[in-house]
Amino acid sequence: MFETLKKINAVSVPCFDFTSEDGRRTRKTVIISIIRFMENEDGSITLSWACSRGIHCYDPNCRYSKIGRERE
Repeated sequence: MFETLKKINAVSVPCFDFTSEDGRRTRKTVIISIIRFMENEDGSITLSWACSRGIHCYDPNCRYSKIGRERE
């Protein structure tokens, strides 16, 4: 059974845990969007997402942050 995806959009959301390099947490507006769309050999699809401020964020618990990505 196949499911049809009608819309996959980037989304602008508040991030309450944006952490600067010196450890200060502030609220920022971020955009979460797809950066990679891959079709696998079995026909499934893998989507990879990223945060517009991820490279500047040092929150160790965020999967999009610079530190979070280095831990993976």
